[in-house]
Amino acid sequence: MTPDLEQALRGAASVAYTEVSNLAEDLSLPEDEYPLAQIVEVLDDELCDLCAWLNGRIIRRGTPEWERYRLPSHINCRRAFAYVPADSDEEPDFAEPPQSLIDKHGHFLRDPERYEELRAPAFADRRQFIYRRIKDPVTGLLRSVLEWLVGREGD
Repeated sequence: MTPDLEQALRGAASVAYTEVSNLAEDLSLPEDEYPLAQIVEVLDDELCDLCAWLNGRIIRRGTPEWERYRLPSHINCRRAFAYVPADSDEEPDFAEPPQSLIDKHGHFLRDPERYEELRAPAFADRRQFIYRRIKDPVTGLLRSVLEWLVGREGD
């Protein structure tokens, strides 16, 4: 298999997996019963400034902002959501992050068409691969590599 064909197949698998994951999530937590979602980021040394800014904000599902931020903002983004039931007293407090943070960290947000096939959830329990950018030892150029997680202990 040629590298271009392999990359195309992996990209197609990524898109399919992401769309199925999103559909399953949407069907399991209906928007009318859970109209809000709180953005939850992993608070560790790998947290970028954009994700730190978004952490804890409450967003209304079904809005343009929801569609933009429901998926990762960058490679290895570990964003998740805590869904808020309709009978909660919580109110949305989401606001667009500063453009400087998007420019520095949010490459999926800056150029969504270019990165669309890579926007898959980062947690291994919600996807079957890890995406990495590595320097090719032969050419010295950066290239994309998908490490498939199928067959891991506990799968």
